Amino acid sequence: FGYEPRGKPVLNYPPCRFQFNLSHSQAMLLCAVTIDHPVGIDLEFIRSTADLEQLTERFFLPQEHRTIHALPPEQRLYAFFQHWTSKEAVLKALGVGLADLESVEVAFTNGVATLMRLGDDTAPAWQLHSFSPAPDCLAAIAVQGSLKPIEFWDWPPV
Repeated sequence: FGYEPRGKPVLNYPPCRFQFNLSHSQAMLLCAVTIDHPVGIDLEFIRSTADLEQLTERFFLPQEHRTIHALPPEQRLYAFFQHWTSKEAVLKALGVGLADLESVEVAFTNGVATLMRLGDDTAPAWQLHSFSPAPDCLAAIAVQGSLKPIEFWDWPPV
């Protein structure tokens, strides 16, 4: 194993076509694996935050902030974590870190995530999927390119 300049883990054994990414929160670990396509995954347990307004204003694009705060109050926290995990999954796939959070714009239509903008690219070719691997938990996977449907496996705790 090795790391890219900004910390993304990689397999150093050439010629390796595997791409992977990891995320963990509390006692849960998620791993995403592809062949030849950059992949990122993020996992967050939904937790209450008193400064939701300030967080969305600081880290999200104005239209994302407006979308979240136009929702009924009881839906805002879930929407915040949907956006956060989706944006972070894209950045992790790129290996650039959270400093570029505002370079990623995501939107949700009927619960389906879409990457609207990545930097100056307004039509990025990415597959983005938001899901709940456990109660009170949200995750997102981002894969560059158009792929087959995402497959999920679950292993019991060891």
